[in-house]
Amino acid sequence: MDNLCINALGEVFLNDRDIAGTVNVDELARRLGRDPTNADLDAEFESQLDEGLPPDQAKVAKLVWQAQKELNDSQFRVQYFAGAIRVSTEFVAFDDDPSAWLAIYGAASKVRAEVWIMHNSPHLDHWWDGDGKEQFGEHHGRMETQVDVHLRCDATIESIREQRRRLKEVTNNLFLDFGVGVI
Repeated sequence: MDNLCINALGEVFLNDRDIAGTVNVDELARRLGRDPTNADLDAEFESQLDEGLPPDQAKVAKLVWQAQKELNDSQFRVQYFAGAIRVSTEFVAFDDDPSAWLAIYGAASKVRAEVWIMHNSPHLDHWWDGDGKEQFGEHHGRMETQVDVHLRCDATIESIREQRRRLKEVTNNLFLDFGVGVI
């Protein structure tokens, strides 16, 4: 199932083909003859899975969706990629800040979480003032790296809940300083 990917938004891809997770609400309303309810959307998504995936992969996708509905927030997300269900959180810090990286990697090591680099680039900190003059903040251009810290989960809702709890326990105190919130 390494070719299956379910992102944090619940979009499902198989071999880079969009399978499920997006619905044309206007088209669904036309088919139903009314505005769709949340139950209608859930049924439409499940139908997409059942039509687009083999049964074993559809079962995993439904479990990930269940976990996402229950557990996703701006700090933690459930996803499926590289052949595993994962619960993850993201951090960003300046490359030349060893205390930040010691804290992030130290927290991850406490629960044997994987840390994957997502992005490395110069920090952007600029704006235009009221006179239209471009201004730069003190850290503009300083190199920063964004990482995904995640734990693999067994294919049960209990395992996903437990891995989220474990990850939260060791990373929660870092989130205000270095966390990347996703809504």
